[in-house]
Amino acid sequence: MFPHKITKCENDFIHWRCIDCGAHVKCQISLCGISSQCPYCKKDTIYPTIQDCWTQLHKPSKLSLISVKGRDSIKKHWTMIGVSFVILFLGSLLEESLLKKGWLSRDLEWLYILIFLASLWIYFSSCVRRLHDLGRSGIHILSYFIPILGLFTLYDILAKKGISGFNKYGVSPDKQKTLMAEQDAVANP
Repeated sequence: MFPHKITKCENDFIHWRCIDCGAHVKCQISLCGISSQCPYCKKDTIYPTIQDCWTQLHKPSKLSLISVKGRDSIKKHWTMIGVSFVILFLGSLLEESLLKKGWLSRDLEWLYILIFLASLWIYFSSCVRRLHDLGRSGIHILSYFIPILGLFTLYDILAKKGISGFNKYGVSPDKQKTLMAEQDAVANP
């Protein structure tokens, strides 16, 4: 069990709540991991570390298919590409079969457009998470549409290994399962 409950991580500070007295404490990142006392109840504690921030605050998203938060490994990104293509393929099969049977008129083309946009969103949200894995902002996805530069961005997204460990977008996908297992082991001995 952690001796503190982290409530917020900022660029220079970690906000946490003391488990013993419930006081809200703000400490500088430079004090992370230092053995000290809670400023309010004076009980001995160890100030939280950056790793504590990520293990307590950044749980894997249940909506990782559509979320732009967090990080994706190369393997998961290729899986998302496959999911996007399967959705497009099944959507086009459904549309064609409904058109042939006369159950769907050409007036309902918006249905296929909706399926296309959903597939596109899944792909681009995965691209943003891959950029996060590389330590870059999601806004760099716009470089995708610039000739020549887009090819380098595409290479980075599809093949370049991400930053191992922690970055400002979360823990690396490779380490996330290990950290969650460690946290469960500490919480449930």
